[in-house]
Amino acid sequence: MTFLTVDTSQKQNVVLEKTTSTGIALDTTPAPVWSFESGPTDPATVVVAADGFSADLISGSVPGDSVFLIQAFSGGQPVSGEITLTVVPKPDLGELVFTPGAISSK
Repeated sequence: MTFLTVDTSQKQNVVLEKTTSTGIALDTTPAPVWSFESGPTDPATVVVAADGFSADLISGSVPGDSVFLIQAFSGGQPVSGEITLTVVPKPDLGELVFTPGAISSK
């Protein structure tokens, strides 16, 4: 399982390696399938590249964990993995800062 964190204004690109964690090559056809499994009321979404080997995980507006399942094949056998994208609030922008000028007579 992979864990990633973004804020509510960001997205994260993810590239699926073409080998498993044990070094066995993934089949390139059929393309890997990415699906949303669970998340908050406005979850993160996924936009998958045409070849299925990369995707953008796009934050929702509500902080929380969104879980994505990725399924592929290696030697005709199914193999899968999960990504948990944690969305946190956008950082506080703070307040405006002023620099006082010189004091002068009216």
